[in-house]
Amino acid sequence: MKVRATNYLLSVIVAPVMLATNSFAAPVINNVTGSLTNGQTLTISGTGFGVKAVTKPVYWDTVDNVSLYNNLANGATIPTKEGSWVDRTAINSSSPWQYNSSQDMGTSNGVFALTTTEGRNGSKGYKSKGSSGTATKQATLEGLNFTPTGKVYMSWWWKPSSDPGAGVWSGNMGKYMRFAKASDQANYTSSWSTHGFMVYVGSTGYCSSTPNGGFDATWLDFGKVNDWNFHEAWIDSTNRTMSLKINGKSVVNGGSWSQCAAFNFDQVWKVGWDGGGTAPLAITTWMDDVYVDNTFSRVMICDNANYSNVTKCEMQPPINIWNDNQIQVTVNQGSFANNSAGYLYVVDSNGNVSTSKQISFGSSGGNTAITPPTGLKVVN
Repeated sequence: MKVRATNYLLSVIVAPVMLATNSFAAPVINNVTGSLTNGQTLTISGTGFGVKAVTKPVYWDTVDNVSLYNNLANGATIPTKEGSWVDRTAINSSSPWQYNSSQDMGTSNGVFALTTTEGRNGSKGYKSKGSSGTATKQATLEGLNFTPTGKVYMSWWWKPSSDPGAGVWSGNMGKYMRFAKASDQANYTSSWSTHGFMVYVGSTGYCSSTPNGGFDATWLDFGKVNDWNFHEAWIDSTNRTMSLKINGKSVVNGGSWSQCAAFNFDQVWKVGWDGGGTAPLAITTWMDDVYVDNTFSRVMICDNANYSNVTKCEMQPPINIWNDNQIQVTVNQGSFANNSAGYLYVVDSNGNVSTSKQISFGSSGGNTAITPPTGLKVVN
């Protein structure tokens, strides 16, 4: 995914101050400085951000930022190696995008290819075409290992050509993503599939007391076909909870998997479309902007001042600094249009979300100017 590289000025609009008791000690954003230009540095000042042990995320893939793809033509198959991703089906190889080569797929089925024009905003992205039949058809980004901390968060943008939940009770068992314990994927895994979002331990079985991990809706209840959809999934291994969002709306919110003993996830096993079951779909999918971290701490710019009402968010990858009072991020404008407003949020390691700070992509350029607030009153 790529955005325009025009210089823009960041202005901060100060919303009316609301006095309320914050029992969750959520982060507070006091000030933002820096030019809101894609790829430039933004500094966020405030309180309660916490400390992020490793400032940068585990992984941030906009497709455009993968130098290995620079000389690839539109439609080229993804190369055999890219950064930290490895092929988990054939342990002795290193493929960033894996598909089941034992099945008859050919060049148009199951292969993840680079598209230079069909990513978000008409730039680079990932594309795969699956075929229907009795064999499993899959094309997923696989095997990203990370240091286990008890928490994992992932977001990604995903676009399907048709309803991925079609035929769910007639042989379609497709999966959107899977976390796992790298040393024993088959027996320690979580899976978001057309049947739900669940954690599985081989010695115990499924770990949720509620059917389908509390997932009583379908993807189509939240997502849109032939459009880009913002997916988020995160797991807390200490509290044994799991959550899932599509386009800002909670599908599973803190669902319990307490029927199993706690264990740490340390791998993104799969993300994309892992077609499965006895009748996999003939579906084309696109993916872009994959963000992975082993903490819930993150910075986002979203489209609504109320976090519970957002429908899209752009990840702002942290760089250089993350302490309790200051964060630096690389600006990712994403799908926000030039001259549009956005709402900045900081999320701490416990998942507590700050109130929003409204920002504006201005067109005057130069250094950042912060407009002093007016009309404020002291409340005793």
